Amino acid sequence: MPKVLKNMRVVANRQLSPKLSLLTLVTADGGTLPEILPGQFVQVDIPDSKSTFLRRPISICDVTGNDGIVLMVRDAGAGTHALCQCRPDSILSVLLPLGGGTFPTDLPKDSRVLLVGGGVGVAPLLYYAKTLIAKGISTEFVLGGRSISDLPMASDYATVAPVHITTDDGSAGVNGVVTSHPRLAEAEGDTFWAVCGPMPMMKAVASLARGKGIRCLVSLENTMACGVGACLCCVTPDAEDNHVCVCTAGPVFDTSTLKWNE
Repeated sequence: MPKVLKNMRVVANRQLSPKLSLLTLVTADGGTLPEILPGQFVQVDIPDSKSTFLRRPISICDVTGNDGIVLMVRDAGAGTHALCQCRPDSILSVLLPLGGGTFPTDLPKDSRVLLVGGGVGVAPLLYYAKTLIAKGISTEFVLGGRSISDLPMASDYATVAPVHITTDDGSAGVNGVVTSHPRLAEAEGDTFWAVCGPMPMMKAVASLARGKGIRCLVSLENTMACGVGACLCCVTPDAEDNHVCVCTAGPVFDTSTLKWNE
């Protein structure tokens, strides 16, 4: 799949919370983007920065038409802070689409898919859900956060597919972590689960899925530098003790191929 380096214009910056922004970008020249698959990501250059030299990897939250993307950005350091401060009409240099391991979309019509997200890890699940729903695939979300304030787009996701919520503090939905939700206990008939979020959460969901004999896919968010498999800083061990690049072999993996069963 071709990768392109595009100048993209910020058309909206929706502040979801003090530390979370939703950026809508379109191609600055009005051109079209390559096909983007659910689970892929971008590498964004930090404009006018004297201290942030590497591009920042950001999951693609949604795709708008043939020339736009939506990114959910968490303010976690100097680079992402600068992105969260971008104003409309700002121009960003974006390398996309990246990632060779993506969420499957060629599924039988009678498939039933559960998408499980935690915190900002919910981001790549929105575009995936829209893609599945457009194909007539039964799709549901289970979204978890410390508090309902950690799930500021829950109502947006609910316009796409049914949403089940868990919060650590009980401020919304089921009080507890995502594995506490009854929907995961009533999972017989699910074709697979697709998960993204903090590593302990993903491993807990994967363990539950394994016990139920349900296939589980995870989107890893390892630290990345180049995004194209050259620097090797994002490697993860697979089930055969090989080290694979998350940026090129992933970011989406079937957990049966990872060294997660110990």
